[in-house]
Amino acid sequence: MASLTSDMLVRTSRSAQDFATVGAGVYHRWTIILGTIESCTVGDTVLKAEVETLSSDTSLPIGTHMFRTDPNAIASLPSAYASYGANVVNSGTVTIESADNTYIYGSLSAMVSINGVDTAVTGQFGAPVCH
Repeated sequence: MASLTSDMLVRTSRSAQDFATVGAGVYHRWTIILGTIESCTVGDTVLKAEVETLSSDTSLPIGTHMFRTDPNAIASLPSAYASYGANVVNSGTVTIESADNTYIYGSLSAMVSINGVDTAVTGQFGAPVCH
């Protein structure tokens, strides 16, 4: 389940976890993807949000996390980053309301520059955790 104000075709979401190198550090990363095709393996991506924590902390932090604009720089943890297609989210937040081994529920509110025009984007998701 998903919705996104800027793209009415978005109807699905999925999530996964892995480890990622950002700058000089290794972090644990949760990725939440909103799209139009429901699938853990071949789904499309309209908006992708990431939340990084210490590599030793694999739980997804509940709460609201501000998006950073630089994908290669983490100033504090937990840290969040998002992209909307080829566009980087300029500002905003992702809120994780609940998470367990099967689903992540939450919402997001962001400002994205699309073709030079600042566009407000909001959405909700109930993302299954893909393994």
